[in-house]
Amino acid sequence: MTRTIEVVAQKDFWQRLAAGSPLRALSELVSNSFDADASTVRISLSMNQLGLVTKVVVKDDGEGISYSATEHLFSQLGNSWKMSAVRSRSKKRLLQGKNGEGRFRALSLGEIVTWSTVYEEDGRRLQYQISTQEKSIGTFEISDISEAKAKATGTTVTIENIFEKTASYFSKDRQEDLLHSFAPYLNKYRDADLYFDGKRIDVGGLVASAKETKIGPLKLSGGIKISAVLEILEWSSDLGRAFYLCDETGFTISERPPEIRAPGFSFSAYVKSSHISQLQASSLADIDMEEGLIRLVKEAREILSRHFRDREKQKAESLIQKWRDERVYPFADAEDTPVIRQTKKIFNMCAVTINKHAKDFDAQGKVSKALSFRLLREVIEDRPADLTRILSDVLNLSKDKRKQFASLLNKTALTDIIDTVAFVDHRLNAARGLRSLVCYTSTRKTVKERQHIHQIVERNPWLFGEEFALGQSESSLTNSLKEHLRRLKRPVEVLHPVLLPGGKNARIDIMLCQTNKISGRTDDHHLIIELKRAKKKLDLGDFSQLMKYADAIMKDVRYEKTGVKWSFWLVGVSLAPELESLAEASDRPRGCAHVFKEGEGSIWVKTWGQVLHDCISRHEFVREKLDIAISDEEAVAYLNEIYPEFVPQAG
Repeated sequence: MTRTIEVVAQKDFWQRLAAGSPLRALSELVSNSFDADASTVRISLSMNQLGLVTKVVVKDDGEGISYSATEHLFSQLGNSWKMSAVRSRSKKRLLQGKNGEGRFRALSLGEIVTWSTVYEEDGRRLQYQISTQEKSIGTFEISDISEAKAKATGTTVTIENIFEKTASYFSKDRQEDLLHSFAPYLNKYRDADLYFDGKRIDVGGLVASAKETKIGPLKLSGGIKISAVLEILEWSSDLGRAFYLCDETGFTISERPPEIRAPGFSFSAYVKSSHISQLQASSLADIDMEEGLIRLVKEAREILSRHFRDREKQKAESLIQKWRDERVYPFADAEDTPVIRQTKKIFNMCAVTINKHAKDFDAQGKVSKALSFRLLREVIEDRPADLTRILSDVLNLSKDKRKQFASLLNKTALTDIIDTVAFVDHRLNAARGLRSLVCYTSTRKTVKERQHIHQIVERNPWLFGEEFALGQSESSLTNSLKEHLRRLKRPVEVLHPVLLPGGKNARIDIMLCQTNKISGRTDDHHLIIELKRAKKKLDLGDFSQLMKYADAIMKDVRYEKTGVKWSFWLVGVSLAPELESLAEASDRPRGCAHVFKEGEGSIWVKTWGQVLHDCISRHEFVREKLDIAISDEEAVAYLNEIYPEFVPQAG
């Protein structure tokens, strides 16, 4: 006798379900099939004479749905046997989706849905049907069981009276959508096959590489920590780019644009996290304002960007090595002067770009290719103004690309580019070398303030901003006043010294003065920096010392306040908790510990990590474009080379 099961749910649940995408519904059905240990899942479409889809069938050869389990599976919304399981019963595959909603999503495809299932029990094969209709949504009719004639178990889901949005979706070939959605699963379980409209989705033949990277744990403002795994699949053919948010098993829940630069690469990226599962259960997975989702997406995109920068570099290196092997590369291994190294970088950038855009360039003979490369090297070194003609007449670069390249060269001569490379190379080496000295446990114990840090900072004021130049070093407050007056082009004769309360003298570590002023303005900016040894944790005593210096300057009428900004920085490796609380007050910008009422004066507490991160970030764009790769070891070695007397030696 047929029995009826009613599922009790709020109206908004059925509305949300009905509004779901056809791909999501189809993916849920396919996932249920694989979770039932199906080896093969086939999706077939039936069309009318007008070419519109009228029926969708999802058929698998899995274990089927046990009759005794139907009430458990279909009567309780959100209660799935998968919630207490991790892997499938027989093949021990990771289960996909555990919210217990997937079986209902078929109702978003059409008006009538029928599950015809064959299962095995006590050595017998049994069959029955489950059916539901849109007009009685939430009600399921379950038939009596009978002996099955079929030789194999499995479930067939038939969706009829297809909705208009479903018919519209299937008006195009959707094999690629399913490929992207199920690629991680099919790539992991090669014994699972998925067919769409008679065609096998061949993931194995399309995945060029696969890589997983952990994200987090990330601490949210509420104190909870979230983490994820980012899986990147690179395609061997042009299948576009996709970025998916998934539950922890890899089941795709929603899609976002990748929003990264990856020229020449086709890929799919999957952010897999239990946090996304929780958002999905609360219907928040598509809300981009949720803090955890924002953090996960941002971190994943940054990892993607780094990954494809590395891949782009690997491809370029492989191409250059190929030219070396062919003996057409115009530089000998023995050529290794600083100028040659920079010239090679410019040559490599140009040659790889030309190879990418010039028609049949790589297919030309070795003699022609060698000649092209020799001419390119010559023009880089001696005649950069002729490069546009060389690109046009010899290398056969397209008109648009030639114009684009010429525009770049007209704005910046290659000789200037080479100089810029050396300039940025020096700065990055210095900044990263200093970071290694003061921030790494292995070195900072031996780093002293006056003997090491002070000397390097004194010679590199740009570490604190491009606008600054050294004003005074290891100088009294009185001399700082003279420097201030000199820059204002005023008489520098000082009759009375600048003293601290109680008549004490004081010496500042570093005074930097602004050299690059904003056009049309006469404002000045002085930066007073108090440095501490690397192993010392900054505390309120250090802050109090700087406060006295700053107070003496800000209350001395001889110091100009109008149109002059005064900043006082206390810089060290780490902060004591009480000082960190002062610097993180909610009524001031982060790091600002005090603002003077008199003029534009403020005291800031900074860590070397913050200062050097900001400095290195300012050079990041140029570094990427000029492909300057510097390790921390190389950076420390560079500092030791140019400032041997200021870098402590190991041991």
